[in-house]
Amino acid sequence: MFSKITNQTELAVVSLAEAKKQLNIIDSTEDDEHIQLLISAASELAEGYTNRLLSEATVQLSFSDRKSFFLPFGEAQNSPTPITVISGSKNLTFTFDDISQILTIDDNQISATDNVRVTYKAGYTSAPNSVKMGVLMIISSLFMNREDTSIGFTVADIPLDSRQILGKVKL
Repeated sequence: MFSKITNQTELAVVSLAEAKKQLNIIDSTEDDEHIQLLISAASELAEGYTNRLLSEATVQLSFSDRKSFFLPFGEAQNSPTPITVISGSKNLTFTFDDISQILTIDDNQISATDNVRVTYKAGYTSAPNSVKMGVLMIISSLFMNREDTSIGFTVADIPLDSRQILGKVKL
């Protein structure tokens, strides 16, 4: 299965004010540009780690030889924008379980070699508190360790506490 994410709203899991509060920076604007970069990087790390879209986006999937599958990237939204399932120029009928996030194409509509495209909206309109806390902790770690490596820590690593917090929403 191949996927493409388009039209993703800006990934702003936490605000500059929230990050500065986490870092105990009160009346200074000196590091604002750097902190904004950390917010972006930490949000991207959290999104990659959780395998969830942390802001709304359109997801397109392309596959063959499947009739039932899990929709990736988090809570798929079938309303107000409906999920579409197309093979060639033919709209396919399907069932979608919004609890399990499993989409099943109704019988005898496709063969094993038919290419199927699924388009749907997914992602959070507002990040859960556990995601915000995980992102804030990553920001703190990156802010305090501005070098490429530090004893026992590299920038490529997500700190243990952040992983535990983000694990709550990880797929």
